[in-house]
Amino acid sequence: MALDLSALTPYTDEQSSGLIKQILLNANTLANNLVTVKYGVFGDTYKLNYVKSTVVGTNNLCNTTSAGSTILAQGTINLSPIDFYETLCLQDLKKVWYDLEMSRKYAPEDLGTEAEIFASNKVETTGLEIEKILWRGNKSTGSGNLALCDGFLATAAALTGETIVTIAAMTSSNSVAYIDSIVAVAPESILDKLEIYLSPRDFQLYLMDLNKNYKYNVALMGTEKVQSIFHPGSIGTTVHSVAGLSGAPSGTFIATAKENIVIAFGGDEDINFDMYYSKDKKALVIDNNTKFGTGFYFPELVIRSS
Repeated sequence: MALDLSALTPYTDEQSSGLIKQILLNANTLANNLVTVKYGVFGDTYKLNYVKSTVVGTNNLCNTTSAGSTILAQGTINLSPIDFYETLCLQDLKKVWYDLEMSRKYAPEDLGTEAEIFASNKVETTGLEIEKILWRGNKSTGSGNLALCDGFLATAAALTGETIVTIAAMTSSNSVAYIDSIVAVAPESILDKLEIYLSPRDFQLYLMDLNKNYKYNVALMGTEKVQSIFHPGSIGTTVHSVAGLSGAPSGTFIATAKENIVIAFGGDEDINFDMYYSKDKKALVIDNNTKFGTGFYFPELVIRSS
C-alpha cells in the first residue's frame, strides 16, 4: 500500500539557502559626489549666500570715479525632517526561521547571523528612498515618501529665470540630439562645466544612441559600470545617470553646474541609522532619520525639462 501524505504540509528548507538582500539600484547622487552637499545646517532653512560683480575699466589712469557693481544676495533651501521607523517581532520570525539562522537558545532579541543582512538591506533601501526624494520629491503633489520633501525637480520648477526645454521621450535614436539641444541653450558661462542628470533608463538609451548611430568608441567608456560620460562634441558637458530620477517621465532632466545644485543636511551625515532590540516593545526597532532640502544658487544657470 502506498503512503498517503495528503495530510502533511510539504517541507520547506528556509535555512540552507541563507538570506540574501533584495537587488536595488545604487543611490549614486551622494555616493558619487555628483552635486554640492552642505552638512550641519542649523534650523529649518539654509541661506544660499552669493556675490555677483561687474567691473568697469577706463583708459584714464588718474580716474577716481567708482564704477561697476558688487551685489550680495541669497536664496533659500527649506529643510524637511524625515523619519523611517519600523518594528519587527522576532518571535514571529523564529516560528519559521530558527535553528540555523537564528539563535537556538531562547533569546527574544537575537537575530543571529542575519543581523548584518537585515541592517545592510535597511540602509540600502532607506538610501534609495532618500535618493528618490532628493530628485522627485514634491510636498504639494507627491505621494508616499515623495511628499516628504521638495526635490530638485520641484525646486527647479519653482525658480524664476531658469531655461526650460520642452520634454521629449528619449529613444535609442534621438537621445544624442536631445542632449545637444540642452547644451545649445546652456548659459555660456557654464559650458565648460555643464552637468546633465538623467534617469538610468534614459542614460542607457543615450549610450545606445551614441554606440549605434554615432559609432562612439565604446572602449573609451572603460570596462567598469558606466554612470557618467563626457558628451562628445561639447567643451565640458558630462551626462550622468542618477537613480533618483528612475520613475520620472522619459526625457526628464536637470542641467547646471555642480557648484550650483545643492543638498543641505541638518546633520553631519546623510542619515542617522539605528537598529536595536526594545524590551518595552518586545521587538527589533529600526529607526532611520534625516533632515535635508534641495536648491540652486543661481536660477539663470539652471536648465530643466518642461
